[in-house]
Amino acid sequence: GFALEPARDGSDDRFDVRTVDAERFPRMREVAPHVTACDHEAEFKSGMDAILAGLLAELKSVRT
Repeated sequence: GFALEPARDGSDDRFDVRTVDAERFPRMREVAPHVTACDHEAEFKSGMDAILAGLLAELKSVRT
């Protein structure tokens, strides 16, 4: 399935950044709140819009 789909078996396999050793991986602990707060649906839509706009531009350039 899609990488961001919920698990089919109902389990929750999300990564818990609080389990990361802050002394060994300080940067990971710093960026984690920004990464985990991502609106995946908005990011996906934005990416699809960019892909479709590029395909449309390519199609228009081929036709002219």
